[in-house]
Amino acid sequence: MKLFLIGSSGFAAEMAEALAAQLQGGMKAIAGVYDDDTRLRKNSFLGLPYLGTIGDLLDSPPADSRYVLALPENLDREQFASEFDRAGLRPFTVCHPSASVSPTATVEDGAYLAPFAYVGPRAFIGGHAILNVCASVGYAAHLETCVQLSPGVRISRFCRLGAGAFLGSNAVVAPGLKVGKRAKVGAGSFVYRDVPAGRFALGVPTKLVD
Repeated sequence: MKLFLIGSSGFAAEMAEALAAQLQGGMKAIAGVYDDDTRLRKNSFLGLPYLGTIGDLLDSPPADSRYVLALPENLDREQFASEFDRAGLRPFTVCHPSASVSPTATVEDGAYLAPFAYVGPRAFIGGHAILNVCASVGYAAHLETCVQLSPGVRISRFCRLGAGAFLGSNAVVAPGLKVGKRAKVGAGSFVYRDVPAGRFALGVPTKLVD
């Protein structure tokens, strides 16, 4: 199996290092990088070979391969995950060795569990979700596809987060609440009631600000 990285941002570097820690062979286990920044032909990313643009990948998907979608923007991940799926490409889950995942939790393909992330019993983590450093997801919480938890976020038991929701660093969601599809929660906020889809909530306690 060949494993390659999509993206070359600072976030992609973090994911690549977590992936290298996860795999035997370290960074050498990553076959290369696809990115639309063609300057990588001359200046490699983390020493990894540049394999072409994302369009090149979609035009000629490599056989027996898996990809890591290392794009920090939720909408970009949603778009490209859909396109890769139509092209028959399979995502790979990145789980740093220091992350803790309950054996009764479900983590779908393509998710990223950064160092010291925690996934509790019966929790569900959707495909291409991001649990950044020290983020935690409590008992039976449900995160849909492409949710992003910034460092230190705390999701309490029985919470539900819609596809593409974003929570800033150290935000906390109280038990049993819902954060809607593509909603955003500001850094350091305390969510004490549901956040509707597409809205932005900020503060302690949170207020809708848009």
